[in-house]
Amino acid sequence: MEREQPSTAQILRFYYSYVLRYKVHLWSILILTPITEFIGIFLPPLLAAGVIDKLSNSSISPDQIWAVFGKDLLLFAAASYLGSVILWRICIYLNWTLEAFVVRDIYRDSFDKLMRLDSNFHANSFSGALVSQVQKLGDAYVRLFDSFQFNFYLLAISLVSTTVILAPRSLPFVAGVWLFTILYVAANLWLTKPVRACTARKSKTENERTAHLADSLTNVSAVNSFARSSAESASFRAITEKVRLAVNKVMWITLQKDAVFATVTSSMYVMALVIAVISVVVYQAELSLVFLMLAYANDISRRLWQLNISAIRNVNRALGDSREGVRTMSLNPAILDPADPQPLNASQGAISIQNIRFGHDENQDQEPLFDGFSLDIKAGEKIGLVGHSGSGKTTLTKLLLRFHDVDAGSIRIDGQDIAQVTQDDLRSAISYVPQEPLLFHRSIAENIAYSDPDSDMADIIDASKQANAHKFVSQLAVGYDTLVGERGVKLSGGQRQRIAIARAILKRTPILLLDEATSALDSESEALIQDALWQLMKDRTAVVIAHRLSTVRKMDRIIVLDNGKIAEQGTHDDLLRHGGIYAKLWSHQSGGFITD
Repeated sequence: MEREQPSTAQILRFYYSYVLRYKVHLWSILILTPITEFIGIFLPPLLAAGVIDKLSNSSISPDQIWAVFGKDLLLFAAASYLGSVILWRICIYLNWTLEAFVVRDIYRDSFDKLMRLDSNFHANSFSGALVSQVQKLGDAYVRLFDSFQFNFYLLAISLVSTTVILAPRSLPFVAGVWLFTILYVAANLWLTKPVRACTARKSKTENERTAHLADSLTNVSAVNSFARSSAESASFRAITEKVRLAVNKVMWITLQKDAVFATVTSSMYVMALVIAVISVVVYQAELSLVFLMLAYANDISRRLWQLNISAIRNVNRALGDSREGVRTMSLNPAILDPADPQPLNASQGAISIQNIRFGHDENQDQEPLFDGFSLDIKAGEKIGLVGHSGSGKTTLTKLLLRFHDVDAGSIRIDGQDIAQVTQDDLRSAISYVPQEPLLFHRSIAENIAYSDPDSDMADIIDASKQANAHKFVSQLAVGYDTLVGERGVKLSGGQRQRIAIARAILKRTPILLLDEATSALDSESEALIQDALWQLMKDRTAVVIAHRLSTVRKMDRIIVLDNGKIAEQGTHDDLLRHGGIYAKLWSHQSGGFITD
């Protein structure tokens, strides 16, 4: 069932929790902004109003200009420069500094969260869409905070300042300003919900576009090899058309909303002029009051219009863009470390699997794959796991690594329950070569040293030689400094596999898991590294999965799995003499692989 999307309040609380980490910056902005706004925006019109009063109440000769207006002009200039040039730049600097801190933290926390989420989550998610979510989380915060500081907060300051300055002089004008502002906010609340829904749909289609683009580019070789570029292009065109329609829907509903808001802001300015005329003609108010009314009405109507054309739009976009990211950030990892973990002392590498029960979440309506499964592996024992696809071989290795948790029973290493130690401790004790080795878009040396960052170049080369990778690496133009491309696409399958094996060799752990570690090697390459693999497995507990049975024939014990159960076990010769499943698999091999 799809997880419920976060509400607007939850999204705002998410961002507010980050802002609260930097209270000094926040309070500096909250205090300095109204001071800056009053000095730069409201004080100059007040000083100008005083000049207007002097001009209207007396005749002044040219030689009296400086004496009469000099002080007002100096104060006007000082207020304008201090507020607009100096203090406002300080406010902007504080804003940018706070935003930089928060965006950094959002990216860091998002990265850590995605790294902690379980393998099922990543298997069911597009990496491109997740990258897009993280980027949008950071961008959405910038839009939200800018809208708060430069639109909502400034509007509130303008309303309060206008009320304080003009309420004693013209209460009807202040009442009118508040009335139109309330109407404007009410219209926003009424019209914003459909805009926000359209924006969320647009953001979802944009994420689909990004995910499809990333997925197709990642598998461009498969697309071309199957001559599916036209089909992929047609599929991508359909998605981009969905994005266009969603964008047009947002634009159309926004235009309708803008028409309503333009009517309200224009009416406010008309109201100000009408009240100003009445105040002068009927109540003999000073002309300076007319100037102040028009100046402050213009300021508030301008801010209300900016609220509509930028702030509300940015807020709607930010809330829509961030919804999926905040939802992901609220997920809890399926695999958790214990509250009081024990240190793992895996010096021998004995493995004990006792009466475990496990079924994949997506197959809850089916019988569990393992039900009452048990297996003991002695320290230093070399075990081969064979069986047809779906028999549970790879799932068993993932349970050993705690990529999944068992539903019942326990798995122990050297007598310790792996559920009672941290995942990092557990995986630090196991060298793992997966069925599909994935490499970073970094140098070959960095990829090999990933399992042991403290290793030096001599260690890297030694591990590479044992994995039969040194020869082909040495023939590359820049050798171990060669960048392998995204997911190692610049290397062949066999080369990637040998780099992965070298990485495992370098790790030096008591337990070794090889999941089809030689599947991408040709027969010649496999023969070359067989001795190296046995050297690697020396004094280690090894669990080796293989469809190519020649890989496991020398193992101390071969376990034949069938639908999550141990169908047979014994040495290669014993199992051949037994004439069961293993013997049939051996006789049915074609080119060294099990045939289904």
